This record gives sequence, structure tokens and C-alpha cells, in this order.
Amino acid sequence: MKKHFYPIFALFLVGAMFSCQSPKSNSAKEEAAGIDSMAPNPFITHMYTADPSAHVWADGRLYVYASHDMEPALGCDRMDRYHVFSTEDMVNWTDHGEIMNAATVRKHNGWGCDGFMWAPDCAYNPENQTYYFYFPHPANAANWNSTWRVGVATSKYPNKEFRVRGYIEGMPPEIDPCVFIDEDGQPYIYNGGGGKCYGGKLRKDDWTKLDGEVKLMTGSSDFHEATWIHKYNGK
Repeated sequence: MKKHFYPIFALFLVGAMFSCQSPKSNSAKEEAAGIDSMAPNPFITHMYTADPSAHVWADGRLYVYASHDMEPALGCDRMDRYHVFSTEDMVNWTDHGEIMNAATVRKHNGWGCDGFMWAPDCAYNPENQTYYFYFPHPANAANWNSTWRVGVATSKYPNKEFRVRGYIEGMPPEIDPCVFIDEDGQPYIYNGGGGKCYGGKLRKDDWTKLDGEVKLMTGSSDFHEATWIHKYNGK
């Protein structure tokens, strides 16, 4: 349901969601690739998680922002909260706990419903030293599939004290937001689902608001959901 990742992250992030082979069956491949076979894969085994978004911040740690299914895990409508995990050596992981849930959004912002906390993303603005956590969530349960909003929460820390600031006015009612920061510091935001992908600018001085209209992205083949943007060699 979630995104494509940089190659260095692919092995363990996919493992966080699915484990198709035992560690023993993978050990030869891991040894040949120079991977520490003692590293846990999957690294999250004590709870149901999905949709990881991974970032290395200024402290050098890798942070993974994941959605979390409530018990019993009956379907994606039961995904009701977000957790943060981090590591500095890809072997030892810290569970920083829950940073947000649907009840918090509804209580303090007057919109939302139970469940439906799907694929998130996080970005850091060095200008104001603030972390921005973007998440999709419906306005209400009665017509959840047509009332998606892109919520925004902010914090001075990458792993705690996030406060919901509202949602981004003007974003299409789609899922799985992704934020890309270009080399000039300009932030762009994307979301999409059901074969459609949208993208637009965020204001440089306020990453909770759009700078102009969001446009339909074209040129992709068989797009489904979970946009992820990566710049390489100027492209």
C-alpha cells in the first residue's frame, strides 16, 4: 500500500511489512551482500505496522514513520495511529511510541473519524527547525473514500510532541502524501490514489499551505498510489 524507497532502505523496510523467507534462508545472500545477518528483519515484530516513510535527519539516525493497525487487525480501516522507530546502526532499533491517533485529530480539530490513518510522510524545515508530519485522513466516516484530507502536524522533535495544525486547503481528496524538498529549499507536496497523482508547491514560509494550484501529474504508467519523489543527477 505504501511507497517505493531508496535502494539502501528497501531490504529492511519491506521486511517491516512482510517476511516471506526465514533469516536462515537469506543468510547466504546477506553475507555475500555485506549485510549483517544479525540485523533483525523484519525489525518490527511486536505490533502490526505498514506504510513506512524513512528519513535520515541531522542527528544521523534513520527515523521510520509507520502506520499502526489496532487489534484485531481486520483491515486497513482499522489503521488508527502512527508510531516512530529509529536506529543509528541498522541493527538496534528504538520504538519511540505513538505520536498521533485519529481521536487526537477529531478532538482538537473537529474533523476526522476512527481508523483510516494511512501512509504518512515527514519533512524537516531548517529555517524554523521544525518537523512537519503529513498524513491522510477522511473528514468523516459516512463518506470516507471521497473526503480525504492531508493533515499536518508539527514538532521541534522528530519523534515526539507532534501537534495537529489542521489540513492543507486545496489538496485533492486523495491519499498517501509525500513531500519533496528541492535543492533551493522549495517544498513540493504530492498525493494520489485510484490511478491519479497530483503535485504542487508549498509556501516556503509556511509548509502547511499551498503556493498556487495543485496539478494532475502526467506521464506515469499504471500509477496506483503512494507517491515517492527522489532527485538524482538533476532529474
